[in-house]
Amino acid sequence: MIAKEHNILMNKRTLEHESARFDRETMAPEILDRVKKIFSENRDDYLKHYVRPILVERLLQEKFLFDTLYHKEPYKKVKEASNKIKGAATITDTVVKVFEPGKELLPYYENALGKGICEDKYSYYFVNRNEKRLIVYLVPKNDYTEWFQTEALKIKVEIYDKKLKEKLLLRTKDSVFWQKLLQD
Repeated sequence: MIAKEHNILMNKRTLEHESARFDRETMAPEILDRVKKIFSENRDDYLKHYVRPILVERLLQEKFLFDTLYHKEPYKKVKEASNKIKGAATITDTVVKVFEPGKELLPYYENALGKGICEDKYSYYFVNRNEKRLIVYLVPKNDYTEWFQTEALKIKVEIYDKKLKEKLLLRTKDSVFWQKLLQD
């Protein structure tokens, strides 16, 4: 439901393609073989109940993490910081993390020098040189899990088996998210 709302649609061809990717890239072929044996009678069930959820989760994460639409505020903050630095102003926003990269990250950030605002999976950043030092200005993107849980709570979940519901509520008693999701 969440995937559909965010224009992530599945068809059998897409699922077959993902299944082939699993076969090529798995790091645990013995586990994948055991999963396939569970579904040995029905390939469609394997695609629907195993491949599809994994693919949907990956595509939702990719869409969320790389679509500026979901990160308007962090992008706005990094853009403001970039404009302040260009104008030689001081950054006072505590959301902007300013640091000098260590040796292991130096080549990564040197590559971004002079390219303006860049992004990786979890942040927006830009890099300036201050005398001989490299300075990184970084703003974290919004959290995927928080976003996903907010979206999931919009979906009504009904569990008709009272014993099953009690077990689920007991098993997830320490999780605010699952308690909210499973409550009437």
